[in-house]
Amino acid sequence: MRLSAFSMVLAVSLASSFPLEAAPSSTVQSATPLVHQFNTRLKNQLMLIQAGLKSGKLTNDQAAALRTSLASARQQEIAFFQQNGSNNLTTAQQAKLNVLLNQNSATLNEPASAVK
Repeated sequence: MRLSAFSMVLAVSLASSFPLEAAPSSTVQSATPLVHQFNTRLKNQLMLIQAGLKSGKLTNDQAAALRTSLASARQQEIAFFQQNGSNNLTTAQQAKLNVLLNQNSATLNEPASAVK
């Protein structure tokens, strides 16, 4: 189960790396750094889940719930890409995605510097 959830998030991450149609520049800011920041944080949380499992700080059920939360955040990112017509995010969209990741932060003891 651990591997399949991780594989699902990884597959979704890879699938979204293919460009979509360009969005109107007036509605989407230069968002490549925003996408990169979100995806980096998503990957970091995945690594924290793995480390928590390995150290025994997380149970398999906790890890599964956290991975499900990450998969939901990733699906929301993809929905934003489709809404924008590109692989870009607005600052408001990135803020919404960060709220989703913030829900995992306390459980994972994510460093405060990573929480935005």
